[in-house]
Amino acid sequence: MKKVRLGRTGLEVTRWGLGGIQLSTVMGGTTEEVIAQLINGALDYGINFIDTSRVYMDSETNLGEVLKSRRKEGVIASKS
Repeated sequence: MKKVRLGRTGLEVTRWGLGGIQLSTVMGGTTEEVIAQLINGALDYGINFIDTSRVYMDSETNLGEVLKSRRKEGVIASKS
């Protein structure tokens, strides 16, 4: 998958990213198991840019749980 430089950071991210609102059991209306499948599937596909926010309730926590074993594969953007 083609990557581009993220601003002036020097980080290389995929043009496609994974939005974090669906990574919340509260706002996304799904389970932690489905969230893990979604994140792992995106990483397996080659997507490395994941956007999240504190506003998305437990999205950051769920993302952190999955990335414990795959942290070097993802670039996380979080905002508040």
